Amino acid sequence: MPKAFDVLLTLVQNHGQVVTKDDLMTRVWHDTVVEENILNVNVSALRKVLGEKPIDHFFIVTVSGIGYKFVADVQEINVPESEKFAQISESGNSNNLQISPPKKAKTENLFSRIKQRPLLLLISTAFFLLPIFLVLSLFYPQNPTSTNASKIPLSIAVLPFSNESGDTNLDYLSDGLSESVIDRLSQLPQLRVIARSSSFKYRGNTLDLQEVANALGVQVIVMGKVVQRDDNLLVRVEMIDIHDNKQIWGEQLNRKASETLSVQQEIAQTVSEKLRLKLSDVQETQLAKRETNDAEAYEARLKGKFFAKKAQLNSSLDDGKKAIEYFQKAIDRDPNYALSYVGLAGVYNFLGANSYLDPKETNGKALKAALKALELDENLAEAHLALANLKENDWQWDEAERGFKSAIELNPNLMSVHAGYAQLLSYTGRHDQAIIEAKLARSLDPVETRAMWNLAQMLYLARRYDEAIEVLKQMLEMKENEVYGYVLLGDIYSTKGMHAEALNAYQKSGINLTNTSDNVYLGRIYARAGKSEKARAILKQAQTGRKYVSPAELAILFAALNDRKQAFVSLEKAYAEHDVQLIFLGVDPGFDSLRDDPRFQDLLRRVGLK
Repeated sequence: MPKAFDVLLTLVQNHGQVVTKDDLMTRVWHDTVVEENILNVNVSALRKVLGEKPIDHFFIVTVSGIGYKFVADVQEINVPESEKFAQISESGNSNNLQISPPKKAKTENLFSRIKQRPLLLLISTAFFLLPIFLVLSLFYPQNPTSTNASKIPLSIAVLPFSNESGDTNLDYLSDGLSESVIDRLSQLPQLRVIARSSSFKYRGNTLDLQEVANALGVQVIVMGKVVQRDDNLLVRVEMIDIHDNKQIWGEQLNRKASETLSVQQEIAQTVSEKLRLKLSDVQETQLAKRETNDAEAYEARLKGKFFAKKAQLNSSLDDGKKAIEYFQKAIDRDPNYALSYVGLAGVYNFLGANSYLDPKETNGKALKAALKALELDENLAEAHLALANLKENDWQWDEAERGFKSAIELNPNLMSVHAGYAQLLSYTGRHDQAIIEAKLARSLDPVETRAMWNLAQMLYLARRYDEAIEVLKQMLEMKENEVYGYVLLGDIYSTKGMHAEALNAYQKSGINLTNTSDNVYLGRIYARAGKSEKARAILKQAQTGRKYVSPAELAILFAALNDRKQAFVSLEKAYAEHDVQLIFLGVDPGFDSLRDDPRFQDLLRRVGLK
């Protein structure tokens, strides 16, 4: 892999500085047109030979969505020509050099020596790396733009398999099967796999696949049909290269219904083979790994995911409780089923963070499930993500960030991890990075409104209100009845002082105001618009109702009503209860009127945001 040497040389020459992906592509492949994934493969190869694990950053740091930075200590000095040749002579003939796999201690010592006895940067780098790349050349293709490599389709979408059984109660099976294939393929960094929420927009047998491919930005589409009759399962799978308008693979799989788990594994492995992907041993193992050996546990988890999605889409507590029931059933059938614990942690986190249930009731259960998932499979990106979300809610910012980064390294195709990391970056005041990460999440989920909403929220919290409004308008053009698009639009209009537009947006949302959180934010809009009586009526209802209400959100309503005393009483209650909504303390415009108060600054410090 000769180009990997050029990549590292460029990074070392700019050590301590971020080198964008565009710059690297221009400098290293200036005479060739290649896809960005080639750069990712080269960087992964560098990390491998340098002995870095996914969570380590001793040499190369990924700046998500931007590029890479070389962070090891090096010094560059001017060396007389005579000394350069003397150093070359002392180093000996490169053919006599031997190399062993780099280890952390060895590489740290190497750079310590470079720092203490600095050599010319390029010479020392070249002679250190020459044997490494001799080894690399034995295991990686010599030309990443060879005929075979250039034909590898790197962007792929798995459309929802259609349920041809004639029973809508089996929708969970066809959806779950295709989603499981997405999950497996997304673990391969050689592929850019479109998120479920975007690819699942395209259902039916009359699709214009060229239009679908253009909308999703992919070259390859996988689609299928599922028929279950009693104990017989028939799955018809087809993989199409849209660019060349030809079928890459098509097959009909006849199995027993109890073999659903092995079917999704078989499909994912065949896809990787037909695309001629060069998989590492770890990737081969991941693709071949069985989630569980219990068919009933697998079916229960599929049902749990089905109702978890419904709970989020419909803001439904009942669907959330059904999801918990099915995830728990899967765990009861197979206590070692890591993905079921991930699902359980996610549902509890969703219900608590959105005030459907008291977080004191849900947080402990979510944390226990996430830790168990990670204990069962430390290489499961979804488990790292689940734990990172919970650490963030617990104001453990550094641990949360490590979790997000680990999840990204393990599965760079997970839209939800990029969206989650964007939020953490935003909450901790790193708005530019947050917006870049949110845009990356959107690129993986290009036609789903959730990723657009996340980007709009990051722009809103960065005080880039007009840009946020434009994103939301685009989103609402795609889906007119997107409830929370109108809600966020109303919040932004209210912050800008456009009160009539804000109330109109909330009215258009048709939001179910039985959710106390949504009601509180409507009360804030009324207060800002000078309709204090309506705002106080909402406040009274929130304080006397039986449903849980976040004291941090109540503080925002008190602040809008210019009641600073009660706002701080409520904030102190939020701190005492470890209210998850305090993650917004440093960035939510609703707190802006309180920021000049020393008590607020002290609270920021206690929450770890200052």
